[in-house]
Amino acid sequence: MLNYSLWNERASYFDESTLSTLLFRFDYKVLNVHRFQSGFFMVWRKVSAHDLLIPHHQDISALPSSDLSLFEYGDSVVNDIVNCSSGKHIAIFGTGHKGITLAQKISALGFTITLYDGNTNKVGSSIANLIVRNLSELTSNPPHLMVLAVSPSAVGNVTTQVLSTGYLGPIVS
Repeated sequence: MLNYSLWNERASYFDESTLSTLLFRFDYKVLNVHRFQSGFFMVWRKVSAHDLLIPHHQDISALPSSDLSLFEYGDSVVNDIVNCSSGKHIAIFGTGHKGITLAQKISALGFTITLYDGNTNKVGSSIANLIVRNLSELTSNPPHLMVLAVSPSAVGNVTTQVLSTGYLGPIVS
């Protein structure tokens, strides 16, 4: 999966070196930098197990283009999720871009989606034509599967919150 960013649209606090360092710190690999008069265009991707096998001196342009597109990757994630569910009701915790994208893609397959979020400011609001619910409502209509659309660092905390409601079904993240 490739990510693209144009920094010439507005003032940036990063130069090429500091942005590369920041990306490296969070396990991203810079694939290419295109310099022009008013700035630069940088292409990067998340480091994968495949990258760890590549000798450091290898030219990245020689890599096979085996990366899935964002859409193909998204579809494979959705398929994995729906295959884990024993029924048609799936709950998603997290109303960021991951949660909303999953909700839309899974509901398009005929599943009933219930959105939950820990941010009390979002509870009761409508996002993507779904009402965001408080986690305390989880056991009143338990889903067949709970999907955690949260950052890896939040999974443990959110899992504890979900289990504290009395929910005993499967949880995937």
